[in-house]
Amino acid sequence: MKESSKFFNFPIQLLHGFMNNSKECFANIFDYSVFQMVYSEDAIYDDLDEFMEEWNISIPKSRANRIYSNGKLLYDSFNSFNLPWTGIHKKTYFKIRDETDEFKLICFLAYSAFKSIIQKKQWCKVPNDLILARMAGLSGYKNKGRAAIIPSKIAYWMKSKSQRRKRVFQYLETYNGLVYLPKSRGIIFSLTCSFKELVYYVEEKKVVKEISEKDRMAKKNQTLNEVKAEMRELIRNRNRN
Repeated sequence: MKESSKFFNFPIQLLHGFMNNSKECFANIFDYSVFQMVYSEDAIYDDLDEFMEEWNISIPKSRANRIYSNGKLLYDSFNSFNLPWTGIHKKTYFKIRDETDEFKLICFLAYSAFKSIIQKKQWCKVPNDLILARMAGLSGYKNKGRAAIIPSKIAYWMKSKSQRRKRVFQYLETYNGLVYLPKSRGIIFSLTCSFKELVYYVEEKKVVKEISEKDRMAKKNQTLNEVKAEMRELIRNRNRN
């Protein structure tokens, strides 16, 4: 496996409670991801030793036991559900897992949220509420019709139009390839396009939508005129009789 492809992939729910105990969340991410790659039905490694050699990671026996027990518990808890996924590169994981700076932890959550939303799409339009919900480890911003409860630290950093939120976005632009266009209740963003490409795709969609709308109205008017013509012809035939 190429070094650039070594990601710990996990359901967004593993980020729940992150700002209260980030180290435990990072440990759960590791356990879940390694269990999936080594022990699950979709395993890509025959055993833990093969994984450690391929990833150049040393795991003590005590940690290996936790990976199996806790990883299995997490895997069984989430694998049967269709949940949004995100991922963190190996290099980033080991760099940030012991991070204590609140700003950088918030930036990690924001980037993870964006990744879970955009998946493999080139660009995406997203409401602000969904960004915050994903940062909180939730699938959506409503649960059984009620608004999701967003942790206070996330709400503080990501308050709409605040300088704190702007700072988070600037960090992601610099280090994570985020490009975005602000909208009234959300943003249009990409993690792979240049700013120029994003603007082009957005404008292209507008043009296509306008053309489609014009075509739709033209067809409706054509049908309306045809029906009117048929009715006039019907009236003329009745008058002749």
